[in-house]
Amino acid sequence: MQIDYTSRDFAALKADLIALIKERTGTTWNPTDYSDLGNVLVETFAYMGDIMSHYLDRIANETTIDTAIQRKTLLSFAQLYDYVISGPTPATVNVTFTNVSSNTIDIPIGTQVMAPLSFGAYSEVYFETTVAATAISPGTAITLLCQEGKTVNTDKPDLIDSTYNVALPANLGSSDGSANQTFYVAETGVVNNSITVYVGQGVAFGNWTYKDNIFEAGPEDRVFTTSPNEDGTINIVFGDNVNGAIPPSGQLISATYKVSVGSAGNIKSLAVTEVTFFPGNLDPQITTYFTVSNNAPAAGGADADSAVNIKNKIKAAVITRRRAVTLNDYAQLALLADGVGKANAAASVYTNVNLYVQPMNDGQAATGYPQANIIGVATTGSAVTFATDVEHGFAIGNTLNITGINPIAYNLQNIVITAIPTTTSFTVASTVTSTYVAGGIAISLTPTSAWTNLSSTVQKYIADKTLLGTTVTVLPPTYVPIYLSATISADSAFKNSDIRLGIYQELLGEGGMFYYDNNVFGDVINLSQITAVIQSVPGVISATVTQFSRDGSVTVNNSLTLAANEIPYLLASALTTTISGGI
Repeated sequence: MQIDYTSRDFAALKADLIALIKERTGTTWNPTDYSDLGNVLVETFAYMGDIMSHYLDRIANETTIDTAIQRKTLLSFAQLYDYVISGPTPATVNVTFTNVSSNTIDIPIGTQVMAPLSFGAYSEVYFETTVAATAISPGTAITLLCQEGKTVNTDKPDLIDSTYNVALPANLGSSDGSANQTFYVAETGVVNNSITVYVGQGVAFGNWTYKDNIFEAGPEDRVFTTSPNEDGTINIVFGDNVNGAIPPSGQLISATYKVSVGSAGNIKSLAVTEVTFFPGNLDPQITTYFTVSNNAPAAGGADADSAVNIKNKIKAAVITRRRAVTLNDYAQLALLADGVGKANAAASVYTNVNLYVQPMNDGQAATGYPQANIIGVATTGSAVTFATDVEHGFAIGNTLNITGINPIAYNLQNIVITAIPTTTSFTVASTVTSTYVAGGIAISLTPTSAWTNLSSTVQKYIADKTLLGTTVTVLPPTYVPIYLSATISADSAFKNSDIRLGIYQELLGEGGMFYYDNNVFGDVINLSQITAVIQSVPGVISATVTQFSRDGSVTVNNSLTLAANEIPYLLASALTTTISGGI
């Protein structure tokens, strides 16, 4: 009997075994009694074969980048192809400090505040000031930019230096003088660029420098690198006296770093309530001398590389081989910089390349730009004042795109703010007088400071990988709103509300057509794609798209072609479905 190598599951293996027994014994044995010992043995072997086939398939899948699913495998591929995994991206927020004491006080960099959370995986989120303020007099309020993340040991009183009131570095162990030593950092969510490693104590104490690729270091270079673990922790890795120096035997290894919660740091307004650490000030009551609050939500926080991101970026590393020649090389190299979610490149001449970069997903419609939801409109006939749900942070002269409003007349592009009546409203010149119904978002066209920092990171990363004489300009994406309406004929056995939710999930939910991962630079969006997605929802008999445009006009384009710098987005308020026929 010839072996059928496609028989890999329980039923097929059992059938093959019975057929083999019939052939070898010359009988018509076909067990139907489950208590038959022969049947028990056959099913046992079929069961074991099914399990072995499963594991063989899984082993085969783990040998290629596209099919691997275990994070451990992806991390090994990343190390093989010299891609440094992006850790969490901290959110930023403006926090207002009000001095309620009778003393004049300085606020140093690293002053820590906390926002309690009542949902999700974390019970609190910490932010630390990125700028200092001096001589804050009693009763004075000052607003400072803070970045999400908690410096190690700031929450452990026994590890605070009593002389200077600063957190001591975390003790990672001692060097044994061997090559390629690794030291485990037990906390998850360590921010990539926040790590400082110290070797030694007393006069021998000194900090070592981080290196993306330790194989580029010389034998006397005091450098270290990091390697991620599948549970989200990291290892500190030293050299072998060929590539990077070995820390002297017996010397203490310690480190300071910040831990981030990623996208969970995008807290709502008024969430910050408490000062938790005040470096450099020995007054035991110092944390009570200020009240704190954030009048606008935090933004920019993103989680570490997902499995999909890691796969895409490993392939980018394979393609580019750390040099930029073609436009695709520039885009793929930019993906390898810490914190980059998407990238695209364009040029009219090869010596002048525009590199468009989008940050990793922070859950907002236009990642990398300040934005605020619109909740109301007041009009005078010559000007329109929009009310926002939180403090918007915009300024007079800022240029905005306003989209997703019903009625569409208020969807204004490249409009300039002429006045700021309050911190939660802004005014633009417009003759629109329609009655506001619902929805809308205002997006400033001036990128956030987080994007500016990211652009510097990208510029630095690609500087030594470009052709001599080539100028690379890193630019933010241009976000293009999509307006979509459809008329749906529903099956009478389905609820209209369930169908509407299903359409929302297929278009805007995680993995949907307009979800962050699927919105790409320079995309061509076809009407047929949208129709097919809507009609794939259970209960939809037919779908007719009645609006598909980028300017809010009630037109139906066969396709929308975006430029190299453009990324589409669809708001829930810009998605209208009219459903009939269902329950």
